[in-house]
Amino acid sequence: MNDSVNNPSERLLHASWDLMQAARKGGVGAIIEKAGEIFDCPVLFVDDCFRLIASCPAGPTEDEKWNRILAERSLDLHLIWNILEENVQNAESFYKPFYSNTGLCREHPLIMGELLFEKTVY
Repeated sequence: MNDSVNNPSERLLHASWDLMQAARKGGVGAIIEKAGEIFDCPVLFVDDCFRLIASCPAGPTEDEKWNRILAERSLDLHLIWNILEENVQNAESFYKPFYSNTGLCREHPLIMGELLFEKTVY
């Protein structure tokens, strides 16, 4: 994405365009890679059981937690449920995306949300 774009609306437009182009060219893996570039941080895409589908970066880093996720191909379920309890109130079967940088997410802020595609929740 063009870093020189300062207007938030234009940045969103550019990011949306870049993500759509990634989807057209390379599917989920390309979308996750582009999201990593846009947000300039690690990105994980997991299934409904929090098993790893795609990540950016795809390989090991200096972060031990990241490397453990890549090695186990799954997130720590206990931690994830606690993060959801901290951040999601009155959720039924589907919750809205959220950003958290407090509590359990203080050291590793995250954006978390569900993707519904062809009746499957990711």
